[in-house]
Amino acid sequence: MRTHQYVDGLGEYCGRCNAPKQSRFHAVSEIPPEDVGLDDEAQLIDRVLRHMISKGEPFSANDFRQYLRGVTRKNLIGDRVKAFAKARLIRFSGQYVASTDSRTHGHPIKIWQPIKPKENSNVETQ
Repeated sequence: MRTHQYVDGLGEYCGRCNAPKQSRFHAVSEIPPEDVGLDDEAQLIDRVLRHMISKGEPFSANDFRQYLRGVTRKNLIGDRVKAFAKARLIRFSGQYVASTDSRTHGHPIKIWQPIKPKENSNVETQ
């Protein structure tokens, strides 16, 4: 079983995988190996995505965009979402919603569904 820890300065998040404390997704929310050495913006995006996953409900960028106002590389948000999908932490629900970002003129954006641990092939058993 992987060990996780909570580190001072990170508040309510695991120092190893950034998952919120008490998250039922904690054991499966490890950063993929290719993402080691993430910069501050990528780590912020990952924390926000992990928070959305911990809620266990479908979500779109409309639901978390306000937390990422300081991110300067907008394409990084989509890249991190794709990395989470590749790591089987989320999946496309098959549905779209109109974007609330005024710059996008309401174009459709994907709704993502967290993958429950038993559905996730990356889960290790005790």
